[in-house]
Amino acid sequence: MSLSFDQTTILLRYATKTVVSSGAAAVVSNAVKATTPSDIKKLKKLSIWVGTAAISGIVAEHSTKRVMKSYDSIVDAVKKAMIHDQDDPDVVSGTVVD
Repeated sequence: MSLSFDQTTILLRYATKTVVSSGAAAVVSNAVKATTPSDIKKLKKLSIWVGTAAISGIVAEHSTKRVMKSYDSIVDAVKKAMIHDQDDPDVVSGTVVD
């Protein structure tokens, strides 16, 4: 089975988006865990958990948007490099001129 360029970039885009968003959320979560004392009350733990989830979501969303913007511009540049401009006089048309 052979994948087209567009299919490959869609799969890579999805994988990149997943890794970036989960990685950003994990970094925030680990930072909160490292700085949260263990001897706090249940209500405080719950509020920290909710805050961590909110901040993780915001950071993951923002980082994903930035990376996807860069990814899309790279894919567009590669597409432009791969597609030959038919109006370019240096492109051989394939017809024989007598």
